[in-house]
Amino acid sequence: MTARASDDPRDLPIPDAFARRMAALLDELDARAVLESLSAEPRRAVRANPRRATLDEVVQLTGWRLQELPWSPEAGLLSDPDVTRPGNHPLHAAGAFYLQDPTATAAATALAVTPGEWVADLAAAPGGKATALGARLEGQGVLLANDVHRARVEVLARNLERFGIRNAIVTQADPSELADRLAGRFDAVLLDAPCSGEAMFQKSLDARRDWSLDLVRRNAQRQGPLLDAASDLLKAGGRLVYATCTFSPEENEGVVGETLLRRADLHPAASPLSFVARGHASAVGVEEVLPDEAVARLWPHHAPGAGHVITNLERVDAPPPETRRSGKKRQDLAFKPPSRTTLEAWHTFRTAALTGVDTDLENEDTLRERAGVLWRVADLDLLDALSGVTVLRPGLALGRVQRDRFEPAHALAMALDPSATHSVVELSLDGPSLPRWLAGEELDVEERDVTWSGDGSAGYALLVTAGMPLGWTRRSGTRLRNLYPKGLRQR
Repeated sequence: MTARASDDPRDLPIPDAFARRMAALLDELDARAVLESLSAEPRRAVRANPRRATLDEVVQLTGWRLQELPWSPEAGLLSDPDVTRPGNHPLHAAGAFYLQDPTATAAATALAVTPGEWVADLAAAPGGKATALGARLEGQGVLLANDVHRARVEVLARNLERFGIRNAIVTQADPSELADRLAGRFDAVLLDAPCSGEAMFQKSLDARRDWSLDLVRRNAQRQGPLLDAASDLLKAGGRLVYATCTFSPEENEGVVGETLLRRADLHPAASPLSFVARGHASAVGVEEVLPDEAVARLWPHHAPGAGHVITNLERVDAPPPETRRSGKKRQDLAFKPPSRTTLEAWHTFRTAALTGVDTDLENEDTLRERAGVLWRVADLDLLDALSGVTVLRPGLALGRVQRDRFEPAHALAMALDPSATHSVVELSLDGPSLPRWLAGEELDVEERDVTWSGDGSAGYALLVTAGMPLGWTRRSGTRLRNLYPKGLRQR
């Protein structure tokens, strides 16, 4: 089968073998409706960041029409055809919302995390589900966000930073490496497993071109070990969500059912999701161990979005976590207590720029330094246990010493409430200065749509719009230096 020159996946027919499988799994009308849905225009959801704004507030600030999704009250279906580039809205840069496939928003809801829990997202890039989990933790507990691909994990880290998630440890590792070091430590684990991507037929030319029955079988074979690693991370009573963006029973009910047959410590759990179809365990002969009530199938012809399959599990028994440390420390990447120079510079900055109401930043026991960057580590014991694993971010980046002064990190700005800073510069959401700022231009504090609050002195100030942080600026006279990261600037 040869693709045409167009990049539109709808110019390439859906594979005949996939169509026959849908006809065997569903009745005639549903099977035809699935194929039609996968050839329709992709739908988008706007998922609000509750640490910034409610979905209603996003609607008020943007003027967009959003239809709330029944399985995710934080997310709304974007039904305004005139909104063509929502990712360029300034509130996206401020971390007020995340753009996501509507059905993909259901996985984080199904895991039902609460503040203070230890949560792991094992295939977390680009960050849609990780940002949702992190926001629900409300800065308490720990989020371990992992992906095996370096380029993708960098995007994951940036999205967590944009959302102001300060208690996330970002790693690049095979899930089995994490299970070796962190077995039995987590309250909840999400595994959005790599799969044959049948739901991606709606928007991916490669997904249509590369799909085959052999691809389905190969994915099912590698998903089993991933699910074992995810299960091993759980403590007794811990919850697990196994999700895919494919409809194949072999990669969903089949993988879960075979795992349940091998593991007495893992049980199915009823899905908390409503307005969804249930599983097809009988299609792969695992109905005796996996009730359909544990599986939520979000079909694209029943729900807005490309489709997702989500299974809820619980670990009923687990050995206590081991205290041994695996792996070998790589001294060139070691996180060490900060140097005296760094600590003194941090003290000077903190006194001048921060009010002290953010007590997390007053605790110096969790400070560590690597390659000149000062970090507030999310959990020191967890970081120690990860020795030998590639840790991109151990928590919240505070900044580094440059030219004899402390230069605060963009991540710190995004994690702060404006009340925690002495000086705030507010840019009008609808004014001309905000687009110029996001493009990298300097501003003048006397411009009409710029409001300065605070002591008005030279030095660092938090730049915000609609009360939400966008980054740092540094005042020199009436000029506001643009410190927005170059890689994020909009042209």
